[in-house]
Amino acid sequence: MRDPLLLWLAIRETHQGGATGSEVVDRAAAVDRYAGLKQNFKETLIDFKTRFDDSIDALDSTGALAPEDDIKAWDFIRKLDPNRYGELQVKIRNDVTMGIVTSQPPQTVGEAYNIASRFVKLDRRPNGNEVSAG
Repeated sequence: MRDPLLLWLAIRETHQGGATGSEVVDRAAAVDRYAGLKQNFKETLIDFKTRFDDSIDALDSTGALAPEDDIKAWDFIRKLDPNRYGELQVKIRNDVTMGIVTSQPPQTVGEAYNIASRFVKLDRRPNGNEVSAG
């Protein structure tokens, strides 16, 4: 194969679900991988989204039941690092619970990613000062 994209797609197709040869084992591994997925402490948002998307692809490729799009969107927000995105997680939940949301919570993983990428986080400094961390 001389086309790198075709090679990459072939690798993803054959290795995404674990490829043990057992449909049940591969499907269970994909479900476990999705269920246990969390953003790592220093992992960038885009790197986490890539891992999240890969875990969804693994569910699909093994025939495991993937959540609906709106559930995947909320799962994406919930699986973000709480030290960096805890305020966002709480804000979305509170806005929905209190009925003060002007629009629906994110309905797709893309929308959830866009919200998280634009969310301004506070950097709590040891001296008690708070500054915007962008």
